[in-house]
Amino acid sequence: LETINDGVNIEEVDDYAFYKTKISSLPFEKNVTKIGRYSFGNCNYIESINFGKVETIGECAFNSNNSHLKIVFIPSTIISMINSFDFATILYEDSYEIISNKKINDVFCDCIYGINKSKQLNIKIVDNIKYLILENEAILIDGSKASGDIVLPNTIDNVKLTTIGVNAFKTNDAITSIVLSENIEKIFRYAFFGCSSLKLIDLKNVTKIGSNTFAYTRNLKTIIWSNNLKEIDGLSGTGMETIIIPNTVEMIESRAFSGSRNLTKVYIPSSVTKIEADIFNDCNNNLVIYCEVESKPEGWDDKWNSGYPVVWGNKTKDYLKYNDFEYYIDNDQIYINSYLGNDTNVIIPSTIDEKEVIEIGNYCFYGKESLKEVTIPNTVKRVGISAFRGTSLETINDGVNIEEVDDYA
Repeated sequence: LETINDGVNIEEVDDYAFYKTKISSLPFEKNVTKIGRYSFGNCNYIESINFGKVETIGECAFNSNNSHLKIVFIPSTIISMINSFDFATILYEDSYEIISNKKINDVFCDCIYGINKSKQLNIKIVDNIKYLILENEAILIDGSKASGDIVLPNTIDNVKLTTIGVNAFKTNDAITSIVLSENIEKIFRYAFFGCSSLKLIDLKNVTKIGSNTFAYTRNLKTIIWSNNLKEIDGLSGTGMETIIIPNTVEMIESRAFSGSRNLTKVYIPSSVTKIEADIFNDCNNNLVIYCEVESKPEGWDDKWNSGYPVVWGNKTKDYLKYNDFEYYIDNDQIYINSYLGNDTNVIIPSTIDEKEVIEIGNYCFYGKESLKEVTIPNTVKRVGISAFRGTSLETINDGVNIEEVDDYA
């Protein structure tokens, strides 16, 4: 079924009534009062709904894996809803407090906005991107047809663009980079899920990354972090190799980085007071986690690191790059933090910018199976924990002034 003609006075649609059909509109949306379970489940062609009298919406009524449903208007007549929508921007006739008092707020998806029913829904398309304009803010609701490098505007029709909505760019394989505008603070769940060509995103002023926001963006290698970011989620399965979490972040949610097969180094600042379970589940075998705190804080789940090695007391530093070496400077001396290449024969420099290299840091070459020979300059005094562990190292040249070799080096 693709088309419904007339039937405008239908008041009740029961369980599974239009399940898996190809309909794109509901001619009875203004008059229907009851919608049953799964009644429009997997109807992937419905783009928006504007209910007029609905009182009850059943469990999973509009749930769909590949839904185009972007906007749903819910009138104040609503009494009951049970997980009725999975991806949509919900517009509600009453205030958030009234939603809460009716105890139906938990069945909406994240993106909920109050709106005056008497006003028309104002939708604007700019550069193949669809925006919903409310009274005081605009929401990016559909970027599925966008392509290339995108720079989002600060305003749409002189209204601040504040939000990237649920599912907005999901599985778009044509966008390569995106720079958010200064006014965007919220990115809701699945916004960039599966954007396979996305390589860079500039978060500007975002405060929270929702669940699965960047999941399975296999080519995403660069995130320019926001200085206002408080919570992290939704970075599972990215292409990132090193993540330095900004020191504004306070919470990392469950499985936030899971399935990130390229990820080898993560730096967690002391600002993070809560971490949920399995945030690194099924990551790269050579992953090493560096924590600024000296030991696990009380608010971190016991299974937070999924068994990957942790270096405690690693102070947050400004990390620089020289060829394939990541390093930092302390007291005018160079500390090699990480080797990023895959050569079989590596020569560690004795100086960088006329400063002596004095240390090969913890886990510096950890898991680099290609490494067979290394030349260590005579300026180096210390080799850190597990520095060459898991390599195929056969030969060490020079390094005669090393004074300290740490555990498992």
